[in-house]
Amino acid sequence: MSATTSTSAYANLTWQAIWTLTLASSHVFNRTPVLTSSSLDGMAGARLFFKCENFQRTGSFKIRGASNAILALSEQEAARGIVTQSSGNHGAAVACAAAWRGVPASS
Repeated sequence: MSATTSTSAYANLTWQAIWTLTLASSHVFNRTPVLTSSSLDGMAGARLFFKCENFQRTGSFKIRGASNAILALSEQEAARGIVTQSSGNHGAAVACAAAWRGVPASS
């Protein structure tokens, strides 16, 4: 397996591409609630909203980015596998997304 670190992959990123990836991966994400807290609102002096991404399958929002990146790979790129340096939330997200796509992954 090999790792590629390149900003050129994002050079032509458009809203259409983001929307396409969102639709392609939305069936694998949990719909997470947005919660509020009147006591915290009072302490902050503002209305606060909490998007509870901790209810995702891997426990964080990072599954969204990992899934979109892995789903955006060409077949040739995916065949090479995925490598991450994280064993934390990002590593769990990469492992989960790679499994959904059937791509080998390691950390």
